[in-house]
Amino acid sequence: LFRLNVFLFYIFLLNTYSYAQNKNYKTIDVNNGLPSNYVYRSIEDHKGFLWIATDAGLVRFDGKHSQLYTTKQGLPDNVVLALAIEKNGRIWVNCFKQSPVYFDEVKNRFIEALDKKHLIKIAETRTMVLFPLKENGVEYYNSNGSFIFKDKKLIHYKLNLKQMLGVLISENEDRTQLRWGK
Repeated sequence: LFRLNVFLFYIFLLNTYSYAQNKNYKTIDVNNGLPSNYVYRSIEDHKGFLWIATDAGLVRFDGKHSQLYTTKQGLPDNVVLALAIEKNGRIWVNCFKQSPVYFDEVKNRFIEALDKKHLIKIAETRTMVLFPLKENGVEYYNSNGSFIFKDKKLIHYKLNLKQMLGVLISENEDRTQLRWGK
């Protein structure tokens, strides 16, 4: 029994000093793919691409190569503040004082989700917050109210900030929502 305990003790000591393989980390900056070092947010999509929101455009990085998306590829502004991924994999972007856009993989560009009539209601405010919904879709908040997009279509709740129930925490299976606020 003593020998077994000594043997287990040495095994324990050996395990504490053993090392696994080190991960290979890569720094992404203006020298190798980013248009700016001001990064607001990043997410990984369902295919493993890393999407990086900067003040000079949006970058899709595959681990070796990066592709820059700007207003030439459909972004309404090059200042990309937030990103969200729907459950179905669709990527939505929140640009500074602009309308919501989503990424169309086939066209390899961003598409505006609103017509010009609805654009004014969303884009005229300074602050907009973007959340993915549990089931599918995304929700934007600003001082004008809450804007929910599902299947690329807008569902608009005409609420202003004083009437809102707070920030969305989660969407339940029965489509009820848990919110936090005053």
